[in-house]
Amino acid sequence: MSKDVQLRPVDRTDARFLSVLLNVYLLDVAPGATLDPVKMVDRIWNEGGHYGLWIMDGPKRVGFALVRDARNGARELSEFCILGAYRNRAFGRAAAHALVNELPGKWFLGVAKGATGAREFWHKVLEDCPNIRNLKSGRPQSRHQSETLHFEIVDEGGAPSDGSGRGSAEEKKTDKAEV
Repeated sequence: MSKDVQLRPVDRTDARFLSVLLNVYLLDVAPGATLDPVKMVDRIWNEGGHYGLWIMDGPKRVGFALVRDARNGARELSEFCILGAYRNRAFGRAAAHALVNELPGKWFLGVAKGATGAREFWHKVLEDCPNIRNLKSGRPQSRHQSETLHFEIVDEGGAPSDGSGRGSAEEKKTDKAEV
């Protein structure tokens, strides 16, 4: 089953709501971590290269994703959550595919140890992802991760990206905000 999800930039007026959802998510996937969800959300507007996206099914928010431009030129999918009522209904797969294919280039993500089924989910979703190349597993970047997955997304025409993983992210963010 394929879902038609949309990605919508998080508006500043939604910051508090996203912080609450992020806090619940972090308690679940990284118990004991000393992460401040309010600061994580504030980075979307206060630091360049941080993006918050709602995962939408029509008018309903079914989840969220936080993305950041890393220093090595890749993008990190730092947080990805499908809300409980929408899990196991193909929203996660559709959203992950839509998100990474929206911004071709190099990517990485840490697989949370505390998230039941996360490792299986990410391997299955990324192996099945259109336009993916060079999927590799690496060492975890924190004690809350089981591994880090690295991959590259080529544009839909099959041409490799410039390798930087940057470039059009700000333009895409602006384009989406205007839609």
